[in-house]
Amino acid sequence: LQSWPWPRQYHAQLVSQLHRSGASIIAFDVDFSARSGGGDEELAAAIREAGHVILPIFEQRSSSRRHDQNLLSSRPYAAFDDAWVGGVNIFPDDDGVVREYPAATYIDGAIQPSIATLLAEKDELGDRSFQPDWAIDADRFPRLSFVDVMHGRVPESSLRGKRILVGATAIELGDRYAVPRYGVMPGVVIQALAAESLLQGRAIQRSSFLVTLVGILLLAFLLTPRPLDSLLRYAAYSGVIVGTIVAAPLVAQQLWAISIDSAAWLFTATASVGVQSAVEARRRLRLRDELDADSGLPNRTLLEKAINGAGDKPSILIAAAIERFDAIRDGIGLAATNEMIRNVADIVGKHVDGDVYRIAPDVLAWVQNGEADATQQSFKDMQL
Repeated sequence: LQSWPWPRQYHAQLVSQLHRSGASIIAFDVDFSARSGGGDEELAAAIREAGHVILPIFEQRSSSRRHDQNLLSSRPYAAFDDAWVGGVNIFPDDDGVVREYPAATYIDGAIQPSIATLLAEKDELGDRSFQPDWAIDADRFPRLSFVDVMHGRVPESSLRGKRILVGATAIELGDRYAVPRYGVMPGVVIQALAAESLLQGRAIQRSSFLVTLVGILLLAFLLTPRPLDSLLRYAAYSGVIVGTIVAAPLVAQQLWAISIDSAAWLFTATASVGVQSAVEARRRLRLRDELDADSGLPNRTLLEKAINGAGDKPSILIAAAIERFDAIRDGIGLAATNEMIRNVADIVGKHVDGDVYRIAPDVLAWVQNGEADATQQSFKDMQL
């Protein structure tokens, strides 16, 4: 056909051929807002005869200047009033990626259903936006050559009962957008994906802010920083939670047409794990200053805190040295010696009210509350 835009008699021939072949709906993602040099009457007659043709209506800036916010609405030329009109505006996010599609848009002072809504004959969403199901394989949409259809070279069986969307896919025309999964694709294919999503009941709605907030509060409760008995157990626990956050939205979207915003949940989980790590590191540093590195028993620092915190209660500080400690350690080794010290501390601990402290390599100490007679009795009861 040599040049673009094509003469409108070509579009008229296409509409007539599709109508004769039994196409159920014919939608154009092609601008017919201006009067052309010829063929308008033929296209208007073909639209009137077919009775089920959709032409685009859209808004665009009045100029390409950066700060120009004036919008101009473009609707089909008056000769084509027998056609339905459908909005074709596509709105990328701030990063330039198209993720949502409007079921209807506000154009020229009125709510205008989108071309996909009219093509799918689904109006349940009203004027809300939805995410087309980007998992639908757009490459499986049957694609036919305009000129082949126009000249009747496509079997009628391939067109009968079909919803036909007519648009340009050439890179030179610039009607291309970045989308999830596919990268960059023509606007007409996005319109087709949106219509197919509506037809399959896969017009995906985003979860509400309330769902996000409840998830944040639940995660904050489950991952509240606390002293840990086992780092490995906590790592497995937090790993299960993060895995659930990642998997749950995928499963939910597979089963239902809903997209769960999990980014805030992942941030909450990551932040909670980070806070827990900081709290645990600080706790372990504090314990390292208060525990004997070899035996794990409380050290002199904790003993001094215990004495200072005793107040006016009568108490006696007792220290016991292990005879021939160096010889024992050299004979049985450091590990066995540390185990022996812990065993001794356990035996002493059964007869005293508080902790047993290791204040020197060969010295254990504890605080015995009460009078001297009771303390002497407790010594008699010990058998070390």
